[in-house]
Amino acid sequence: MTNMKKQQLLQTKEQYIAEYQKMFGNHLERGFQYTSIFVDATIISKAVSIDELDNEEFRKDVAYLTDLYVSVESKENIVKNIKEEKKVKKEEKKPKLKKSNKLMGKNILYKGFPGSGKSYKITQEYLTDKNGQLINENQYERVTFYSEYTNAEFIGTIRPCVKNQILKYDFIPGPFTTLLEKAINNEQTNFYLIIEEINRGDAAAIFGDIFQLLDRENGDGRSVYSITNPLIADYIYKDETKKIYLPNNFSIIATMNVSDENVKTLDNAFERRWEDIWVLDKQGIYDEQYIQGMEEITWGKFRQVINKVITSQQGILKNEDKQLGAYFIDKSYVIEKKEKNDKGRKKFLYKVIINLYTKICKYDKTLIFDEKIKSINELALTFLGKNYLDIFKEEIKEELLK
Repeated sequence: MTNMKKQQLLQTKEQYIAEYQKMFGNHLERGFQYTSIFVDATIISKAVSIDELDNEEFRKDVAYLTDLYVSVESKENIVKNIKEEKKVKKEEKKPKLKKSNKLMGKNILYKGFPGSGKSYKITQEYLTDKNGQLINENQYERVTFYSEYTNAEFIGTIRPCVKNQILKYDFIPGPFTTLLEKAINNEQTNFYLIIEEINRGDAAAIFGDIFQLLDRENGDGRSVYSITNPLIADYIYKDETKKIYLPNNFSIIATMNVSDENVKTLDNAFERRWEDIWVLDKQGIYDEQYIQGMEEITWGKFRQVINKVITSQQGILKNEDKQLGAYFIDKSYVIEKKEKNDKGRKKFLYKVIINLYTKICKYDKTLIFDEKIKSINELALTFLGKNYLDIFKEEIKEELLK
């Protein structure tokens, strides 16, 4: 193929692309697949034969495009195909959801020490219906923040992908954008974005410009302000100029362990946009059950005695936020009836006893433990032995056996 002919083909192709830009907008990915097929196959299959092309890789591309061109007969068919494709995708996305009686978008931050039941409370209050069943899974997203978690993962980002052997750059939505799109398209249904451990990531950086949307109308729950975010707008509205806002059926519910406040501090400007709820430590469902391997002692009794010691300290030794919550353990650590189970005691050692020794009693082991216990190894051997209560100082032992 002569350089002149190649130049002519390129010019013709540019004319087609300019025409399709008017049809599909500046973001050619909306019609890029069909545009490429139509333009390349039309120009090359009619202008030259495949044998005339002097580049092997170019020849393979042309053969592929020419085969695809057979199914694309006109511009009208291209537009029709794209519209039908969008319609099918929209129908696939649309979940069948029940209408909610009350709509009130909120930002709520549940605080409490580990095991106080924050996640459980959220599930019961927001994700469970009146019959005790979980609501439709399309109504909520659950994410956990951590130090490496980013705005691109939370909101979404543009990534390369190959469709029908054609490289494209698509916006891949994160959990925030995915749920927001559902909320905007289903105005009579409540949606909940659950963020676990919000202070374990850099919350302000993860939210980015979405931070501005956290201001809500007092009587409505909708964002006071709206923002410009072309990626989210294009995904939700197919119009990148539309403003983004939080509707009154979109709530963000987060949890935070107060004992981990020093992991990532929430600045005042960020935290003031949330309604704080402190999850008080109340009697849990395991409190009346016996600790495996400690058949004389219930989990409730153990917590009561240890937490009393923790909260009675002053100054640097005061660790109120490190109390043992009702759900610090799960049901595998307890049994309903008194029953000897030395194997279960080993599990309790690793989960609770060593935690008390290394964290709660970091500066003074004798707060809870006998002064004869000088190391973790000695602690473990004694606790797994016949007289396992000997790890505790006398006052603690007496309280546990009352």
